[in-house]
Amino acid sequence: MDGRVERVFAAVCGPVQQQAVSEAGVREFWRSYSLSGKAGGARRGYALSSLAVILIALLGLTIGLLSGELPHMVQNSFLAVYFTNLLLVLWLLVWVDSRLLKTILASADAFESDQEYYHMIGTFVVRIYEVLPWAPRPHGHRLHRPTTGLFIGISLVFVALPLTIAPAELLPVLTGGAQVPLLVIGYYVVLLLLAAWIVAINIWEIFVGIVFLGIRVQRLQLRLEAAALHEEPTIGLESFTAVFVVMHLWYFAILSLNGLLFLHSPTRLQILAYLLFAILPVAGFVGSQYGLHRAIVRSKRRRLQAIEEAYGEDLRAWFGHETPDAFDREDTIRAILVFKRELHAIPNWPINLQAISKVLFGSLVSLLSVATNVVQVLFGTVLPP
Repeated sequence: MDGRVERVFAAVCGPVQQQAVSEAGVREFWRSYSLSGKAGGARRGYALSSLAVILIALLGLTIGLLSGELPHMVQNSFLAVYFTNLLLVLWLLVWVDSRLLKTILASADAFESDQEYYHMIGTFVVRIYEVLPWAPRPHGHRLHRPTTGLFIGISLVFVALPLTIAPAELLPVLTGGAQVPLLVIGYYVVLLLLAAWIVAINIWEIFVGIVFLGIRVQRLQLRLEAAALHEEPTIGLESFTAVFVVMHLWYFAILSLNGLLFLHSPTRLQILAYLLFAILPVAGFVGSQYGLHRAIVRSKRRRLQAIEEAYGEDLRAWFGHETPDAFDREDTIRAILVFKRELHAIPNWPINLQAISKVLFGSLVSLLSVATNVVQVLFGTVLPP
């Protein structure tokens, strides 16, 4: 399964142009191509993303002023929700980008081999950033082909086809029901295309995360530091888990806000888009946690097998009272038994119950924010208050 996925991944996405296969290489690559690195820090990244949203909004206001539709555009709920979502999504991307390097470095001690870890995680970082126009791309292409294909597909399904086949469903959502000039409609369509591009990038990032953190990470050996009796056993992946939890809570907060403010009378197209946006991050979260879970289980199994190969005969002899020589190594055997007990006590999942409850709560709130309206549209009934 892993081999087939990787062959398809390599065939579709092409080889990486540059690999950061060491700690220094990952640091240098992040500084050269990350959003925070290019902007000169996370604060500047937030400021530049805010400025970009403001400029796009000012362009719309200028078009509204020139076309005489400024009052309608100012009162249009679509624009208010769109720019709020756009700003929050860009801030989320900057936050994840700024935390990525710290998370990678903090998690390195959890793995046995720095070389294997940085080879895997360095390729992951290259793949994550190759969508950006200033980063190296497979075969030196100007366009990033996977996200370009995703962008075209999303634009056709959620923009071109609705405008062609069912404009009566899409246009009132964009215009607030008002009759507006073609120039204003064109501006709305451009906003939808920008959203499609951002969604395509997010789908790529989730896909890369599943391939590397859900599949390739399973091959790596974890240290699995067994604790000294009174201490808690640790995995060393707390940084990864914390970033995933905060990222998904932030994402679902944006999704809930969108549902509460925008989906008062949703069309089937809006419901489809909403469900797509709700499923994608869940798939990425589950995939990443499952990959780390498999790495933990395999590492524990390999460690236990090594103990069995080295001390299995002594343990069986000691428990079976077969040879007096085994009692000469009683202290060693007792230490081995303590180590095995602590190794078994190490959790098989990198995420704890509290973090899972936060993610599930965020997902539930996000879906409940539009549940009544969705039921009404799909089944023609209204949920009781």
